[in-house]
Amino acid sequence: MGVFDAFAAAGGAELTVNELDEKTKGDKDLLVRIMRLLSANRLSTETGVDKYQPQPLALGFANGAPPSEVIENFHMILRATAYTHEFLEARGYQSPDDAYETPFQRAYGTKLHHFE
Repeated sequence: MGVFDAFAAAGGAELTVNELDEKTKGDKDLLVRIMRLLSANRLSTETGVDKYQPQPLALGFANGAPPSEVIENFHMILRATAYTHEFLEARGYQSPDDAYETPFQRAYGTKLHHFE
């Protein structure tokens, strides 16, 4: 949707829902609901009617920010980890010996190596 990117592009400035709507993807009604959720979780502050100020942590979720890159990497790894039991069970609990046949390939339905 791009909410965090919109705030980062604005230098962390307060933005109205209309301004956010112009800079993000998706439905405006959904945007309003998401902004309320972000405010309830203290990632932004509602400074007025349909006006929001991002908190410093929110800017860390913008694309390219180090925290967002770490989260993206963790998400990829955790998804593969979730398939470890299924993978090992299917292989009779034998130690993997092929980098192209791991829980990663099962999780993402690919034949590619983890680093490709």
